[in-house]
Amino acid sequence: MLSHPASSVMLTGSLFNHTRDDLSRRIRGELVLTDDYGPGDSLSFRAVFDNDRDNFNSRVQYHCQWLREAANPADNQVLSNRCNYTLQGDEHLQPLLINVRYAYQDKGIAIQQYRYSKRMLIDHKHNEQGRLNLYADHSVTVSLNRDENGRAYVARELTAAFSHQIAKIEMNFHAFAQLSLDGKLFTWGRKDYIGSDAFLQQLSDHTFSDVVPSLSAFAALDDQGRVFVLGALGNFIDVQLQGDEEYDQIAGNRHGIALKTVSGKVCLVTDTMTLADFSGTCKALKIGDGKISKFIGLDQDHQSFVVLTDKGELLEWGRTSHEYFVYRDTLSPQVKAKTRFNWDMYHGVLRDSKDDSPIETFKDVIATEGAYALLTNDDTVITWGSPAYGGDKTYSYAGFNDTHNRVDKNYKLNIPLEHVKKMVADDGAFAALTEGGDVITWGSVFSGGNTYSNELASVRHELSDILDIQAGGDVFSVIKNNGKTFSWKGIWHLGMDTPNGSAPSTRYYAYDSADNAQNHGWVMGNNVKYPRNLSAFISNGTAFMAASSHDDNTDVSSWGYQVAGGGVTSKSSNIMGNVTQVFKDTHGFTMVTDRGDVYLLDGNERGALVELTLDKIASAVVKTRLQ
Repeated sequence: MLSHPASSVMLTGSLFNHTRDDLSRRIRGELVLTDDYGPGDSLSFRAVFDNDRDNFNSRVQYHCQWLREAANPADNQVLSNRCNYTLQGDEHLQPLLINVRYAYQDKGIAIQQYRYSKRMLIDHKHNEQGRLNLYADHSVTVSLNRDENGRAYVARELTAAFSHQIAKIEMNFHAFAQLSLDGKLFTWGRKDYIGSDAFLQQLSDHTFSDVVPSLSAFAALDDQGRVFVLGALGNFIDVQLQGDEEYDQIAGNRHGIALKTVSGKVCLVTDTMTLADFSGTCKALKIGDGKISKFIGLDQDHQSFVVLTDKGELLEWGRTSHEYFVYRDTLSPQVKAKTRFNWDMYHGVLRDSKDDSPIETFKDVIATEGAYALLTNDDTVITWGSPAYGGDKTYSYAGFNDTHNRVDKNYKLNIPLEHVKKMVADDGAFAALTEGGDVITWGSVFSGGNTYSNELASVRHELSDILDIQAGGDVFSVIKNNGKTFSWKGIWHLGMDTPNGSAPSTRYYAYDSADNAQNHGWVMGNNVKYPRNLSAFISNGTAFMAASSHDDNTDVSSWGYQVAGGGVTSKSSNIMGNVTQVFKDTHGFTMVTDRGDVYLLDGNERGALVELTLDKIASAVVKTRLQ
């Protein structure tokens, strides 16, 4: 390459986005949009020169060549020999090269090369320690929560060696785990949640294929079919799960780990078990080579877990299982203690009494803190567990304590649970959305379990013509087909008599009310702008957000507690592109668009009800000058 004036005064080059420029002016008032693009955008490369040279720009010429980059440079594909180019198909997701040739009168030529690539966010974890992001290029970034002195309370921090070539990230309550492309495992965070340094060192020569979390530990599966617990899962602390079986799949939830064996069994380890219990928990799958698709459990006090496979087969363990209630009074204490984690399915309901084969398969299973609900293949619902948590089809007042007097009263649900297309659960109640757009609830009235009693006729019309439904910790929220949102929690009292004849002042606690906005920090929902183009509807437990798209931009709104991200309205939330992923955070939401941009909707703790806004925290295009 020759040395000449063009190379000495050339500062850089940038992409100018013709397609997005008009959109950015209209939405955000930006003047230009450079080095950023999305699907189908029309781009041009523009050189930037040192303006101190008089008339230099008029005396230099430059020519461009666009290429799709391949692993072998000889296989690079030429896309265009002009400086203008319109992206086709999924080219916005592929690495792009731009070769620029500069000519200054008759002084020769210079060449510069730039690589543009999308750094798409594909996974995001947020816990009490901070945020961890995984990108499509297998790199990670981290943002730790720090105190006023800049300290992060972690015993082990992320190392540079585990900032790249990462295949998977996971989190428990106070720590993170990362699995590299070559099968190496690294955990970091609070001391009791990550495994000891010595145990991690013992595992350094293992090659792992998966890692899953519980509340306070991680379980890792290596390529020899062995499973190890890092951290503290009850009595299982930094230990290999011994057994005669080889495992090929693991799944985790707050209080346990499910392990599938190569021979087609599913075993269970929980935070209330001992090593002696573990060997007796395995149950054989009866339908093909099913894989674990869902593993859920109840609140720790109930000691119950279920596994649903991708074949629709269900397995259950624990004190709320069908057979526990049927047989618990006929068994000796010794037998109960020995088999408390290994009950067979209740014969005649879910399993054939002759060969233990499943009577039917299921589409879905969900749980409150004390009960389960199954969605069958004919779109009806089966429930079991504690009636106070929705275990039978009643709405329950169990646990009501108005004046320190307990009142237990259940009412039979007289609406059939059929033609159900979706089920959701909060901590104490279930809600089902029917094909006809109606919502049916059951379970604890304090968690929204009854919304159609005579006393609540005034809200019944809000639960028809429903497009979608979500559940929080103790609240349900719906979006109607016309875009209207409605949220409710529960009933404190329906006029029934308490033992001493007293009556509480609050008869119905509905979240969407001016009183709650003023006194409790709950922000009522605004209409979803384009409900027919709903791309996301999610809850983080105490707030909800919805995204809907129109003309290549997305409208975002959120409602619920403001400290958790509720309070974004349409006028403050238009973003370019379509939202393709939403991750729930402890105090908000993280969104990714099809352009690869990342937006953060974060709650505030200022107390006043002020309008929140979305913050763009990352643009996905990474620009590198190669020569």
